[in-house]
Amino acid sequence: MVGIVYGLRSPSYVAYGRRYETCPRALLQKNSSCLRRGYEFKFCKESENGHVWQHEPCIHGGRCSASGACNAWFEPAILKYQRRCKILFSMKIGWDIIKQKSLVDSPWYQLKIETVKLPSGKVLDDYFIREGANAVLIVPRTVDEKYILVKQYKHGARQRVMEFPAGKIDEGESVLSAAARELNEETGAKAKSLKEGPTFFEDPTNSRVEMSVVFAKGVEIVGEQHLDENEDIEMIQVSSDELRCMLINNELSVAASAAAGWMALDTE
Repeated sequence: MVGIVYGLRSPSYVAYGRRYETCPRALLQKNSSCLRRGYEFKFCKESENGHVWQHEPCIHGGRCSASGACNAWFEPAILKYQRRCKILFSMKIGWDIIKQKSLVDSPWYQLKIETVKLPSGKVLDDYFIREGANAVLIVPRTVDEKYILVKQYKHGARQRVMEFPAGKIDEGESVLSAAARELNEETGAKAKSLKEGPTFFEDPTNSRVEMSVVFAKGVEIVGEQHLDENEDIEMIQVSSDELRCMLINNELSVAASAAAGWMALDTE
């Protein structure tokens, strides 16, 4: 469902967990009459031209200029859906940000306190929000079909954890460029192909940081690791069966890595 979110930069739109400053339907040059009616657009598939969306119900017959291809719905269903969308699109699903103050502002971490107004009218004076650079997580699969994991100390958890290579996206850097850089820095490897996967919110309750998953194939170790002074990263290569056992036994205790691992196994 696509809905309007009100805030400092208003309005913006949210569709399936992604935020857009312009409605995604308009970005994808959808039919303006359908846009005004407020129909829901559903993600269908990926094509050579990118993402293909279609809306329902389609009142234009078997094919609609606002979609790839969709079948017409019966009139009663259309009327019912119109009423439902009218209600949904009249609701404010976001909180108004009345005031914002920065408490911590470093290259690695930003903490803000916000005064927000809920749709009910209630005001919260001390809502804490973490901000910072978005991140990328890479699922590397080697030419001999082994997955590369890294093990390193994480001070937040106060223990060494097993996970996939990951790191921050530099300002002005694309997701795929960041993935290639982080993969090489943490493992000394390069990939023949990189495919961008889904993007997760790190902690949607108190953080606006997002993490994008990238699937790397044809990975080969071509050099040494390029680690920061505070990094001590051990590399481990595992088979698909070994990765599955590790996931079942909770040996990948970082949520994003666990989710990405299951996705990789599911798409083999």
